[in-house]
Amino acid sequence: MKEEDLEQLCIEWIVFEGEYEGYLKRKKEFEDERHRISASRGGGKVSDADVHWGLWNKGLLESAALWNWGEYAQIKQRMANQLKKEGKLNYALNMYLEAFYWEINGPVNKQGYLDLESDPAFKPKELGIPIPALTRNIHRLAGKLNIEDQELQKLFIKQAATIHSNYKLPLLPEDAWLCVIEAINEMQELMARLKKKKA
Repeated sequence: MKEEDLEQLCIEWIVFEGEYEGYLKRKKEFEDERHRISASRGGGKVSDADVHWGLWNKGLLESAALWNWGEYAQIKQRMANQLKKEGKLNYALNMYLEAFYWEINGPVNKQGYLDLESDPAFKPKELGIPIPALTRNIHRLAGKLNIEDQELQKLFIKQAATIHSNYKLPLLPEDAWLCVIEAINEMQELMARLKKKKA
């Protein structure tokens, strides 16, 4: 399938799902950001990656301003995916660890509504479930980079300590680390069971 055919198929699926208006809005935002970056550099071509980074950095600021911490955590994961795609594996691993810490704290999108007593911004026990893809990426990158559990623990706690200090997330970095290990162990057990079934 040619690239233009794939793009057309994606558009048809978006129309089928009733998301075409949202798609057009996102496409316009993307092109507007491309023009903005190009103008700030005196013209010339701007890569899609640069446009994504520009939009993600804006998104982080907007999400933080509205206390939309769920969105904030998702943007961090997209950034980590891009770093991995660019081959910047150390940076990608750090960003995945940061995203994991946000996720395990159960981030909520507050939409600027700050009644934190009756509706807190973080609900670790209710919503703090690690995303399997996040766990898998952390595990695989640590393996590729020959990072043992002890070193991974130091990296995670360093990332988490900065976030905890700045944003006062409910879970202490040391407690959150236990969740990382538990998630990795569960994933490895599941993979072992699946391998056994196939054999």
